[in-house]
Amino acid sequence: MKNRIWIAKNSLVLSGGFSKVQKLLDEASRIKNQTKSELNSYSQSNDIGQLIEKLYEPDNGFNENEKGVITSIIYGPVLSGVEKSEISTNEILNLIEEDDKDKQVSKDFLFSIDKSIGKYKNIVFNEDDIFQSSIETLKNFNHSVENFPSYIESIFKNLYFCPEYNSLSKLDSDFNEYKKAIIDFLLCLNNFENIDVDTKRILREIKAGVPYDVVEEGGGKEKRRNNSTSDRLKRLVVINKERKNINCEYHYKLSYKDSDNQRKKYTNANRIYFGILGYKENKFAIAHIGNHL
Repeated sequence: MKNRIWIAKNSLVLSGGFSKVQKLLDEASRIKNQTKSELNSYSQSNDIGQLIEKLYEPDNGFNENEKGVITSIIYGPVLSGVEKSEISTNEILNLIEEDDKDKQVSKDFLFSIDKSIGKYKNIVFNEDDIFQSSIETLKNFNHSVENFPSYIESIFKNLYFCPEYNSLSKLDSDFNEYKKAIIDFLLCLNNFENIDVDTKRILREIKAGVPYDVVEEGGGKEKRRNNSTSDRLKRLVVINKERKNINCEYHYKLSYKDSDNQRKKYTNANRIYFGILGYKENKFAIAHIGNHL
């Protein structure tokens, strides 16, 4: 399941003066470029050209040069890389009102920079809205083990995903049984603030934000030091051409399936291993999501 974000003829504002319109269109382009991802695709309605036709109507408040600039921004940066469709704006407004249970391939959202557009079920105005809709889609729908890694990598931009982290297929059950716990933990790390050298404080604060245990390596630590697996929980991380060997012994225990609200069946088989990086935009390294190493 993906998010399909629509740009329709009512998505863009062409009133309020040239400077305001240009600023809003530039912002729309920036938001699209920042949020377009493996999970979030953009499509345009088949009647968006009517917006341009309206721009060229007499007495609309823009001179010929301004009309040309606005047109070039819309057909250039705003709609660049946006898939064309045969669906009208009215049909899109119906799509975004449909019940989620009827969705099979994608969940539809209308993107607008005009907050006076009206109230709709699924409408997004900014990066925060799109991020929250992404989290909901990740949590509320099942995904394939092939697609899920690319989705989380594209959404959690404050995390560094080590090349070999993906062991979702080695969880003790289908990863969809644990996907809400996985997402909540990654979200906690992604939004974490106040990174410093106090590892114990960091672990305490992370643990306060999630339901299950967050710990450093326990009894197995000494065993690793004395055999060939001693470096198994270290990862080489390369950020901004800087190479570091990071200790990724810290881990989150995926102790219960998402459906086990009463916590009746505990498992010790599943882990998310991570390391503390401390960079502003790459706060943590995700070393492993899967079985207990």
